[in-house]
Amino acid sequence: MNKQDIIIGNQKDIMNNINDIKKKHDNHDKELELLTYNNAET
Repeated sequence: MNKQDIIIGNQKDIMNNINDIKKKHDNHDKELELLTYNNAET
């Protein structure tokens, strides 16, 4: 494996991590919306 392959691999890993974080963030936003909506109804 040469340096360029390693760098490309690292960049892919970083992008995957960012995408995972974005998905978790979106899920948290949806959960917060639901909680806020439920609290507003009571």
